[in-house]
Amino acid sequence: MYFSVFGVKIYISFFFCIMVLLYILLDTSCLAIYVLLASFLHEIGHIFALLVIKRVPQEINFVLGGIEIKTKSNESNIFVSLSGIMVNFLLFLFYYKVSLVFSATNLLLGVFNLLPLYGLDGATVLLEILKNKTKAQKIICIITITFSLVLIFYTLFLNNTSVKCSLIIISVYFLLFGILNYS
Repeated sequence: MYFSVFGVKIYISFFFCIMVLLYILLDTSCLAIYVLLASFLHEIGHIFALLVIKRVPQEINFVLGGIEIKTKSNESNIFVSLSGIMVNFLLFLFYYKVSLVFSATNLLLGVFNLLPLYGLDGATVLLEILKNKTKAQKIICIITITFSLVLIFYTLFLNNTSVKCSLIIISVYFLLFGILNYS
C-alpha cells in the first residue's frame, strides 16, 4: 500500500502488516504493544534528527525487515543513527517512575539497537566509524551470524515458551540477514 504524507512517500508492505499482526496475536506476555510503541517512537527520533539537520525524508518503507527511512542523499549520519536510541533512553528515564514495563522496554530497545547487527543502528554507526567499508560489512556479518547462533543456542535452554518463540524469530531473522549480506 502506497500513500503520501506531507510529500513523503509511505509504503506499508503486506508482510509487515502480517508480521505485526502475528506478533500481537502470538504475544502471550502482553508486551507487544509496549515494544511496538517504543519502536515507533524510536523511528520518530530518526525522523526528528533528519529534520534538525535539514534532510527531509523522501520515503518511509514499512517492510518485513523493519522500517527504512530514505532521503535524497544516501549518506549516513551518526547523529541520525543514534537519535532513535537516544529517544529510547530518554523515554526510559522519563517513564521510570510511571510505567516500569514501558521504561524497561525502552531501555532494552535502546541497548539492543546499539549492537552492531545488520538492520540495527549500531551497524550503521560502525560502518560510519570504520574507514574500510568492505571490511566493516564483513565484521558486521560475522557479529550478526555469531550473535544469532548464540541466541538460538541460549533459547533452546529456556523454559518460558512465549519468550522462546520471540527469541527464535529474532534469532532466525538476524541469522538470515547476516548470511544474505555476507559477500
